Amino acid sequence: MKSRTEAHSIVSPNMDDFTAALKSRFKAAEKLGWSRLIIRSGPLHNDLGAVQRMRMCCNAMRQLMQAGDRIIEQPAKGDGARVTIEYAIPRKVL
Repeated sequence: MKSRTEAHSIVSPNMDDFTAALKSRFKAAEKLGWSRLIIRSGPLHNDLGAVQRMRMCCNAMRQLMQAGDRIIEQPAKGDGARVTIEYAIPRKVL
């Protein structure tokens, strides 16, 4: 029998989960006809139910940057809930 802790353990998202969530947002923005999409790391991290995965979240956001994208805000240390990136829509092949 599993202990109470094991039965209710939380699986925090990995890099693939953050990447998939970002790509999903890109597709939704494209369907809406948007030309730009601004994503902030804090809400993305929270939407995925992540626990202590902010660095991974920020890395996923940066790795999906393409020509025409820009970092709007980021803390001096580089990673954090305020990392904000403006992405051009539509995206090139992902």
